[in-house]
Amino acid sequence: MATETRELVLNLRRYQARFLQLLSDITGLDKSRVCHHLIELCVGGSIDPGDNPLREASSHRKLRNFSRESGERAWTHVSVELAESDLQRLASFSDDSEESESKALRHLIEEFIGETGAARASASGGSERHGSTSRSLMGAPTWTYAVIAGLLVVLVWIVVYALQDEARVETGPHWAGNEASLILDPHAHTTYSDGALSPTELVQLAIDNGCDAMVISDHANVEAAVSDEQLLEHQMLREQFPDFLLLNGVELNMPSYGGREHATLIADPLVTNSTLQTMRDTAERSLKKVDNVGANDTADKLILQMIAEHQSLQNGLLLMYNHPARKDKDISENFSDLMKWNANAPVFL
Repeated sequence: MATETRELVLNLRRYQARFLQLLSDITGLDKSRVCHHLIELCVGGSIDPGDNPLREASSHRKLRNFSRESGERAWTHVSVELAESDLQRLASFSDDSEESESKALRHLIEEFIGETGAARASASGGSERHGSTSRSLMGAPTWTYAVIAGLLVVLVWIVVYALQDEARVETGPHWAGNEASLILDPHAHTTYSDGALSPTELVQLAIDNGCDAMVISDHANVEAAVSDEQLLEHQMLREQFPDFLLLNGVELNMPSYGGREHATLIADPLVTNSTLQTMRDTAERSLKKVDNVGANDTADKLILQMIAEHQSLQNGLLLMYNHPARKDKDISENFSDLMKWNANAPVFL
C-alpha cells in the first residue's frame, strides 16, 4: 500500500537549495527522500541513525568541500513530497520552535551544512542557525563547533582591523548594483505612524518570508516619521541584516489637490536625516497652503523643486506614486500628474 504524501514548498536560500541537490546527487535519492532522511536524523524516527544514508554522505569529499558562492543568499522555492509521518514530526518540531514547517526544515538543512564540515560556506555571510537543533547531527559535541567558530571570528576581525585604514560605510548588501532578481516591498508602515509592527519586527517578518528589500515609508503628517530615532533604528537593522536592503522613505500627502494621494519619497541610506526631515516638513506646509482643494495643482511645486535640486547635486532620491487610481474618476488624471511632476527632473516613477 502506497504511503500517503503531501507537497511541502520550501523557501530556501539558493546555497541551501544547491546543498540539497548535492545531497541528492551523492546519495542517489530524490530531494524528497533526502528531506525524509534529514528529518529522521535530526528529529528522530523509527530507523537506526547509524543506517541513515546521510551519515555516509557526510564523509563525501564534495560535501565537505561545499562552499557558498557570492549572491547565494537570495531566495528560491523547492517542492518536496513528504509522508504524513514526516510532516507530523516536522510539525511537532516547528510547534516547539514557533515557526512554519518550511522554515523548520530550512533550519535542519542549515544545521546539516554546518555539521558536515561545510560550515565555512556560511561563515562570511551570516548563516542561519537554529537553537532547537543544537545537538550534533554527526556525533561531535556541539561546543566543539562553537569554539572553532569563535576562534575563526576573532581571527577574521584581527585581519580586518590590520588591513583597514578607515571605517568603511556599507550602504547595501553585496548583491546591490549587480544583476539580481529580488523581492521588494516599496511601501510599508510601522508603529512610527499607523503600522502594527516596529521596524525591527517588520524587517524580521519580511526576511523570514523571503523578502530581499524594503522601503519603510511612514506617513509624513506624523512627526515621528523619518525622525532621528527611526532612522537610527533603520541603520542598526542594516548592520544586523547586511544581506537585506533597507531603504529610508516617507509617504508624502501629494498630489495635494483633487483628493488624490499619496507619493513615497524613497531615499538611499546616505541621504541625511535633515534632508528627509526638511522635505517631509516642506510637503506638509505645501498641503496646508491649499485654499481650495481640487483647484490648486501647483501645491507640490516647492517639494518637487527641492527634490530636483538635490538630484542635480547627488543621486539617491526617487518618488513613487502610491495607489494612484484609488480616488481618481479617470485613469488619465494620473498621466497628467506624472507629466507635471517630471517637468523639471525625472524624479517620479
